[in-house]
Amino acid sequence: MSKYIRKTIRFSDNEYKNIQMELEKNNLDFTTFARKALLNQKIKFPIKKEVLYELNTISIELEKIAKYIYYNELKDRKLFLIKLFEIENRLSEILWFINL
Repeated sequence: MSKYIRKTIRFSDNEYKNIQMELEKNNLDFTTFARKALLNQKIKFPIKKEVLYELNTISIELEKIAKYIYYNELKDRKLFLIKLFEIENRLSEILWFINL
């Protein structure tokens, strides 16, 4: 099956600049992005190394908390809740960063 059909789409200057910024930010080409969007396919944005590092750090912190709870009595509930709140805030920042 060959792809000979060509369509044209027009954007305002602002729309085009916004699209270009998103494509560059996510390292995608317009053709792939448009084809997937028009065919209702899920568009996968690459996850940046910084995001993976941050998620790994959070995972390690959660593991430490779980071990502490398992091996010790939880005497300082306030400290535990503060740590969980910090992790929740960091996860919210990550989700905002990757536009979910």
